[in-house]
Amino acid sequence: HFPGSLFFRPLGIFLWWLTVACFDNAPRGHYAVNLLLHLGVVLALYTLLQRLRRDAPLNVAWAAAYAVHPLAIGTALWLSDRFDLIATGFSLLALAAAVDYAQQPRIGRLAAIVACVLLAFMGKEIAIVGAIAAAALIALPNRDWPLTVRQRWTAIAAIALVSVAWLGYRQALL
Repeated sequence: HFPGSLFFRPLGIFLWWLTVACFDNAPRGHYAVNLLLHLGVVLALYTLLQRLRRDAPLNVAWAAAYAVHPLAIGTALWLSDRFDLIATGFSLLALAAAVDYAQQPRIGRLAAIVACVLLAFMGKEIAIVGAIAAAALIALPNRDWPLTVRQRWTAIAAIALVSVAWLGYRQALL
């Protein structure tokens, strides 16, 4: 965190600090970290696709297409976009956890959604998109998912609460 700035992204700043501590200002190490983050996002996308359609023949193809798409590669190659990689990866994991929760509602699965949403917000505030998507996924009816109304609204409220709490905390600090 840089006092007086418009940004409060503690997970991203911690990762910057860690990579500088390990590699100083040598770009090779920083690009390697971004590549690992990009591969983590690709894995998170594959995880989400697997949760939506287990072993569908095109899951690997969709994840691979994302992995080599110029927009995705451009994010990994621009060092200051590391924050986007963190937020995207944890947002995709939050969506995968939301699918798990919708299929088998358990408190641990709800905690996984909330943790991933919080970690995504700690990467970058664009994570609001992932939080809204996770809440929408749970809110939308699906005959195959055994969610009661109470379980739906509990999850939606938990996602909304962590989102509002984080954004309020961020605003207070800035």
